[in-house]
Amino acid sequence: MYSSSLTRGGLLAAGIFFALAFFQPDTRAQQLMCKDQACPTLCKPPFAYLVSLPVTSSITNETQLFASIPHALYVEKLIESEDHFWRWSGSGSCEVWDAIKGGNLVRTDKEPSATTCFNVNPGEGFAVVVDQAAEYTILGTDGSTVLSLDAVGLNSLSGSNLVSLPFCTNVSTASQLLNSIGFANTAAVERYICATDTFQAYTGRKASSPDFALSPGEGYLVKMNTTTNYTTQKTSCTLPLCTSGLATYGVSGSANTATFAFKIDNGLGETTCFNNCVAFTTAGENSDAIADDFANAINSACGAVATASHPVNTSTFSIVFNQVSPHHLWVGSGAGDPPGCANACSIANCDVFASGSAGCTFNPTITLLSGASTATPLLGTSGLIGLGMLVVATGAFMLHRRMA
Repeated sequence: MYSSSLTRGGLLAAGIFFALAFFQPDTRAQQLMCKDQACPTLCKPPFAYLVSLPVTSSITNETQLFASIPHALYVEKLIESEDHFWRWSGSGSCEVWDAIKGGNLVRTDKEPSATTCFNVNPGEGFAVVVDQAAEYTILGTDGSTVLSLDAVGLNSLSGSNLVSLPFCTNVSTASQLLNSIGFANTAAVERYICATDTFQAYTGRKASSPDFALSPGEGYLVKMNTTTNYTTQKTSCTLPLCTSGLATYGVSGSANTATFAFKIDNGLGETTCFNNCVAFTTAGENSDAIADDFANAINSACGAVATASHPVNTSTFSIVFNQVSPHHLWVGSGAGDPPGCANACSIANCDVFASGSAGCTFNPTITLLSGASTATPLLGTSGLIGLGMLVVATGAFMLHRRMA
């Protein structure tokens, strides 16, 4: 049975908190959901779990998925044609394993269409293994998509498909999902049970396990009798939002140096991304332009770890940080010639978080305006437009990811 293959070597506790953020093309990240998925205290690390991603996401490959998850040991994607997994551990080769945890190394390989290990496509679910329980943020836009669900045949060895579902949906139980796809077409819907290290399969037939609720942010196994294209059902709903992680910065003064340097440390003091030599767009530019340069530099250097935005015609920029909070933004002049400054540029040597109201001055001055204590009210997906207007008006937007 496919589920027993998945648990070979033992799927242990998830112990994971999800904070899910809304991502728009202009890089303003808005929270979609803050999810608490606690695990019994019996479970010990490393933890494994199945994750669901939004249909539209800034995460498009295994490197970005791995970087977005604190304390990740590896991330995996199901190879349906052989019931194996492409595994990426952050460096080295992409490997193929016969189980999520434990098991045997089959070969070194990658998804044929991927440039490194595997792609992240709409509707796909993934396996994640970490060494600590955590809260983390997934950037993306909730929506519906068409899932190609394969039965046993050329494309699937066992007829099992690891899928993501919409976070807001009227399909809220295994039985509803099974019937929405088609009772005759679908053999089972399975979820991972942390406490018992097994999968619970709902078949809707005689001797089936009990029906169970579907939870946003979790991936599910759907086993098919007949190959089917299924359009997932997206609705509107009100979801709980996280109340910490806000980081909005103010800029004053002019760019009286040619370059600047920055780095971002997480709450554990680990540097997650940096650039020691970024050229200001224009000599002597004003605070509005400086804020825009900082946001662009952070987005360029930090990828899935941090996202920055600069509301137009303001002297502020905000950072959505996808690591343990609070994050620390360090800045400095980055003095030197940008094209060849590997040894000449000074490092970012002033911690804006620690500098308080005085800020960090290197001509200009960068100051922390609001921090992790700022709360955000509940918001339904129907209210996202209103939040977007508020973000533009206030120059602030949120991300939460504090390690448990």
